[in-house]
Amino acid sequence: MFISKCCIKIHIEPELLRYEMIYLNKNKSHKENQTIAYYPYQNFNDVEKFINELKKCLPRQTVFELYLAENTIQTTELEPPKIKLKSEELTLYVEASIYKLFEIPAQNIYFDFIYTTTQSYIIVSICNRNDINEWLNLFKKHKLKLNFIGGLINEEKINFLPWRQNKSKIHKVSLILVVISIIGISNGLLCYLWQQTQTELNHYLLLNSKQQKIKKELTEQISTFIPNLSISQKQLYQTLLLLSKQLPSVIWLDSLEYQINRVIIKGNSLQYIDIINFRHAILKFTDIIKCRILQVWTNKNHLSFEMEIEFNE
Repeated sequence: MFISKCCIKIHIEPELLRYEMIYLNKNKSHKENQTIAYYPYQNFNDVEKFINELKKCLPRQTVFELYLAENTIQTTELEPPKIKLKSEELTLYVEASIYKLFEIPAQNIYFDFIYTTTQSYIIVSICNRNDINEWLNLFKKHKLKLNFIGGLINEEKINFLPWRQNKSKIHKVSLILVVISIIGISNGLLCYLWQQTQTELNHYLLLNSKQQKIKKELTEQISTFIPNLSISQKQLYQTLLLLSKQLPSVIWLDSLEYQINRVIIKGNSLQYIDIINFRHAILKFTDIIKCRILQVWTNKNHLSFEMEIEFNE
């Protein structure tokens, strides 16, 4: 929205234009900023010439207000509706009443109205559409800003420009911008919360991964952990470890009997030589001081044996 540096008020009178040039200078009084001049004319070509010459000496940010002659404006009163209407609805109500009030189709005129809740009637004013369009086309042709075209009714402005529709559009645009801003802020907040949640989730996943790693390490340690064993427990452990490493596939055991410093095992084999080799393999361990075969006997189609292993204390 730009700030107008100059406002030109043109009052249309028969064969005469009275215009006020008001410069918006805060350092001077209203009278010092105001210039009143007159321009006689015979037809609309003279008016266009005047406008063309006037804009050459004006600042670019200049706005115009056009006050029509009183005989070009018709005014009457309209009874307000029985129910309270919104601004847009009230405008439609007035437009629908134009023909009833002036016996002129609404599409042939421009209209505006004055109404407050304290009034008992609506003041409705109209102007011929062709007269207004002539001025609108002129200002559009010369690319001049026209803020007002109308007149004064009881010292209140009647503006035939679609200012109500523009105001409604601005209100709707503002409302849309507010909604978009709220949606944008909400989306930004949701994105921030989502990012925070993802960060926390990643943090907890990392912690969980570390805990799983620690759990795995502890499980491995527990699986291989050997507490402080007694002599008998150590000997039994060594026996089982020895048998798991040295027992050949051709020998299978039936029983294991542990006594202090010695173990007696009973097993089976297909050949006697496999039993002898098994005994020699056991004697290679330093903790074994003696390994002897107590007896061997035939059992159906294989050999059974009993062996004694003696440990070093």
